[in-house]
Amino acid sequence: MRPCAVKAVCFFKERNNFPETIGAQELRDKVKAEGGDYSAAVQNGTIPLSRAYRPTNEERMIREFILQLKRGSLKPAYFREKYSVRVLDRFNDQFDSLEAEGYLGEANEETVTLSREGLLRVDSLLPRFFLPQHTGIRYT
Repeated sequence: MRPCAVKAVCFFKERNNFPETIGAQELRDKVKAEGGDYSAAVQNGTIPLSRAYRPTNEERMIREFILQLKRGSLKPAYFREKYSVRVLDRFNDQFDSLEAEGYLGEANEETVTLSREGLLRVDSLLPRFFLPQHTGIRYT
């Protein structure tokens, strides 16, 4: 693979079973061919984000909860104020399983913390907090 000659996002296409970069102009042509003109939309003051997934309020809360728990601790009051959700009640079963496995440091109205062992395994512990439709998805 050769690097892009232009400082722009590079996409790869298959040509004779070898990936080859496409330049900025070819990328613009591809976007136009797919029914959109990104540059024109931006110049008109429109941000072309219509293809983006818009998470629900619950999905945003869970995402933020997981990102904070990944750091090892979180404050339940934050979620109560921002999302009107009592995380100790909402994730009661998940906290019980973490405690039974020895991965929960503490869980009370002030703070939720993982034990050292929990923090070392945090990525494998988080799927229990996902919504059912988001379990089993692998991003690599």
